Amino acid sequence: MANPAHVSILNRGVAAWNAWREQHLDMRPDLSGIDLRGVELVSINFFRTNLERVDMAGVNLLGANLQFAFLKGAVLNKAKLTGVNLRGACLNCADLRGADLRRANLMDAEIREALLGGAQLKGADLRKADLKGSNLAGVDLEIGPERAT
Repeated sequence: MANPAHVSILNRGVAAWNAWREQHLDMRPDLSGIDLRGVELVSINFFRTNLERVDMAGVNLLGANLQFAFLKGAVLNKAKLTGVNLRGACLNCADLRGADLRRANLMDAEIREALLGGAQLKGADLRKADLKGSNLAGVDLEIGPERAT
């Protein structure tokens, strides 16, 4: 269950959240289970944030830092995640259908048993990503030569 104090800070906007995060980098904020559909999250710093079962369907996360975030069971279908840092994130059982993950950093991410149908992953860094059991039907997995090592 989300920490009400953390939800209150987020409700003040991205600038307030990011300023608070800069002062509390050692903390692991808990926003689990909240509904963020329709919330402006461009350039949000969700580093190490618990976002388990959060609904961010269709949300624009351009420029966001989701490195080491816990997104198990999160709803991110049709979310805009172009170029987003998801390195080391846990996306197990997440709904990423139709999400735009072009050029996203998914290195070392856990993406087991996720729904990825129709997701765009062109140029995404999937090195050491764990996709076991994920539904990849209709996924655009064209990977550039710089990512094929």
